[in-house]
Amino acid sequence: MPSPDATFASKEGRIKFCQDCLEMGYLDLAVRELMKGLNLFPDDPDLYFFLGVAHDEKGARERAIEYYRHCLDLQPDHGEARCNLGAGLQALGRSAEARVAYEEAVRHKGSLPEAHFNLGTLYFDEQAFAKAEVEFRQALALRADEAQAHYWLGLTLAQLGRVDDAVGELTAAVGADPRFADAYFNLGVLLDNQGLKDDALEAYNTCLDLDPSHDWAQQNLVALYSAKGLLKEAVAAARESVRRQEDDPERLVTLGSLLTETGQVDEAAELFLRALELSPDYARAHYQLGALFLKQGLVKKAAREFERALEKDPNSPKAHYNLGVLHETQGQRERALQSYQQALALKPDFAEAHYNLALAYHDSGQEALARAQWERLRQVDPAMARDLQGHLKA
Repeated sequence: MPSPDATFASKEGRIKFCQDCLEMGYLDLAVRELMKGLNLFPDDPDLYFFLGVAHDEKGARERAIEYYRHCLDLQPDHGEARCNLGAGLQALGRSAEARVAYEEAVRHKGSLPEAHFNLGTLYFDEQAFAKAEVEFRQALALRADEAQAHYWLGLTLAQLGRVDDAVGELTAAVGADPRFADAYFNLGVLLDNQGLKDDALEAYNTCLDLDPSHDWAQQNLVALYSAKGLLKEAVAAARESVRRQEDDPERLVTLGSLLTETGQVDEAAELFLRALELSPDYARAHYQLGALFLKQGLVKKAAREFERALEKDPNSPKAHYNLGVLHETQGQRERALQSYQQALALKPDFAEAHYNLALAYHDSGQEALARAQWERLRQVDPAMARDLQGHLKA
């Protein structure tokens, strides 16, 4: 612990001692010595400034704001005090006051990168992305290797639709700070959206290596493995996601649907039922349980679950489609036609629904309608349309 000495006769010595206390976490000692300093030097702005810093560290934001204001009354061009005042106001949700503080900090001390950076985050929160970009670039002009500024500039550019530039800034962020987990996560999101699946996988896995508790990265990893057809890896990632939050119906259903694809239907059914115990109205759980029953040939059970799914979510094209398939297997052609039509009303590019609807029209002798569905399918999926054409000619 730092020890007071005779140098406290010097204002600078006292401030240096208190700075050391703050850096080492001795907040109460710092506050005590700073208050003693005010008795000796009541008009010194730096003493008020560091009292604000100490109270910020203690979580006493309102008191910290008072001290920053005292500092600024004595020295209006104290850029650090204005910047910290803005940060405190922003943390308390007082955005308009914070903006004024940051703008004044920039006006009084434009060479302070923190002022530009904080003003940028405020503009970002207000969705004023063009203004945010200007401030983040100013911060980087003053301190080029600042990982947070690269990160937030990357997020801003992504919002402005400049994805390649955003990827560049997020790459710069992890270059400046190789342990920046959130930067790897958001880099993964952008790469995934660009179709660079392998690069996205690497980014998500790096994020999880750095922060194993990063839940969004874990869930995105599940979706990406599944999209790439890497079911073994997807199941492993989904199991880890469930382990993190065992009472989340969405995670249970995601794992269950992957297990259904890999043939592990008994465990999948248990997961769907557990999800429905937790959330009886969860339409996706009913749908996936219906799909599992359909795969097992349990037609009545499957129909019941699809109907329950549609009770909870009438706008599910897949549920309407699968119900149509079940109606056809039971010889209920009119009901099947209605289900396919409802699926297509919700999802006009649903190729399988166009295909089955065309066949149903063909089998019922409605050739003109069958031909119309074939024409629509040809626009959506030419390969499937060629296959359908062979059936329609037979």
